[in-house]
Amino acid sequence: MISLDWKERLCRDTEDFYRTKLPEKFYDIEIIYNAYPLRINNNIPGEVITYVGKQIASRIAHNPADYIDFYDYIFSHKGENGKVIFALIISRALQNEPGIFFPYLEKKLFQLKDVKLAIMIVDKAISPLVRKDPAKYQKIIIKWAKKDHPSLTLCMQKLLVKIMQTHPENIPEIFQHLEAGWMQADEPMIKLNIAVLRAIFKIDPDFYYGIFNHYKHSREPVFAEILTGALLGYHPDIEEAVNYWAHSGNVHLKKFGLLGQKFVKKKRTK
Repeated sequence: MISLDWKERLCRDTEDFYRTKLPEKFYDIEIIYNAYPLRINNNIPGEVITYVGKQIASRIAHNPADYIDFYDYIFSHKGENGKVIFALIISRALQNEPGIFFPYLEKKLFQLKDVKLAIMIVDKAISPLVRKDPAKYQKIIIKWAKKDHPSLTLCMQKLLVKIMQTHPENIPEIFQHLEAGWMQADEPMIKLNIAVLRAIFKIDPDFYYGIFNHYKHSREPVFAEILTGALLGYHPDIEEAVNYWAHSGNVHLKKFGLLGQKFVKKKRTK
């Protein structure tokens, strides 16, 4: 826990940075927190970085578009601490000017190859907005999820699952948006859809089984691949679907049908 004295010191130094350093394009933000005496594994404690990030975010919030050069700098040159502060600033900016900062954040996330950092930024910048108003943001999340980028796809998958867990009434709309892309699904999107279907099973099994009822006579191999990859429970419609695919003359459809039959057999023998 940060002592009251150090909170006051960090607030003063943040104010000085905002008023005197930023206008001069001095962006080395560690000047605010480097004097903090405690270290965890030779690093400034995370709560200090978060505190400073929230302080600077509150000052920039009135005109966030004026400081994009600063965001670029700390994102690119200040390591993980810079990215934490970046995420906290962008979280506030997204609320004030979403038309500017959602495309900006998307561009930054696409630059990341580190999945852990991408998840951290999304968790700090977007998750709070999603918790407040999932319906407002889930279309953006689905749009980003459909981009062919491993880090971004995984982040969005986690957000979609969170939305479904806290707002199960949104499951049909989320599923319909993803379902619309099944025919053109590449490997990342197949994995995403499998993960979402598995999450749906745990939240709303009836809806999950209804999907199999709808697709049990489908002749599309990619549909069978997604559905057999998402198998978690037994239902007569699932058995009918995998048996239908297993007897297909299409070699790919048959392969997924046979895999599904093995799953059904295990479930029925338990």
